[in-house]
Amino acid sequence: MTTHFHLATAPNPGAIAVIQLVGPQASAITQQLTGKPPTPQLTLTSFEDIDEGLTVALRPDLIQLMPHGGPRVVQRLTARLTQLGATPTDQLDTRDLYPEARSHLEADALHTLARAASPAAIDPLLAQPDLWQNALNQNTLDPDTIAAHTRAADHLVTPPAVVLVGQANVGKSTLTNLVMGRAAAITADLPGTTRDWIAALAELPTPSGELVVHWHDTPGLRTTDDPIEHRAIELARRVIAAADILIAIRDPQTDWPDFNKLPHTVDLAIWNKSDVAPPPPDAAPP
Repeated sequence: MTTHFHLATAPNPGAIAVIQLVGPQASAITQQLTGKPPTPQLTLTSFEDIDEGLTVALRPDLIQLMPHGGPRVVQRLTARLTQLGATPTDQLDTRDLYPEARSHLEADALHTLARAASPAAIDPLLAQPDLWQNALNQNTLDPDTIAAHTRAADHLVTPPAVVLVGQANVGKSTLTNLVMGRAAAITADLPGTTRDWIAALAELPTPSGELVVHWHDTPGLRTTDDPIEHRAIELARRVIAAADILIAIRDPQTDWPDFNKLPHTVDLAIWNKSDVAPPPPDAAPP
């Protein structure tokens, strides 16, 4: 049998990550990695020269590794596990991960909860086992309703990518700082201030609670002789192409970006700085 590993926590940066190692060689691989056999007691260990963290053997074939949650630490540690013979997978039995769960439904909900980026996901996920069991008992499963609820829940677990585009100096960075609640982007009355796209998790209020999105602020789209800024704009186009929601912004002095040259359809258009001048009747985007 193959020994697999799986990141049991969200892929976002955090204080601690949890990597589950499952299979007949789980203990042997852990001993190679840490220099000591894993035990049922939580133990402070060194993961070679990668990091220092905790290990625990829930069973001889089920080991938890808990390094710091920085993305580079997790990347290096999972690469080393692969070198030692473990195989990455998303198909682990969630009952192995959560032996305290009453059912596979509850284990799946707990597993999803561990990866959820939005606090708004907690109550719906905890309610899932009973909702599913009641629907199964009463034979009231409706595929369309399930699909709609699944799409909504997916956005609470895996944040959608929201990308902001516009020409230089229309207020993209100011809006980004307002959404994020902190000074994530430099603001200045100078075109080209944002040299690269900026991304962070942002919490947005919704009628059902907080929703977390991956918010991206991009450099002002303009023609420039600056090779660094030109390269940054080209890299930003990849982010724009991968957006789940694309927001275009303009102000009274500056027109909309050229929608025909964007690699993604604009979903929402914003007229900024309306305190300077309200939008005229012909201000609608093309």
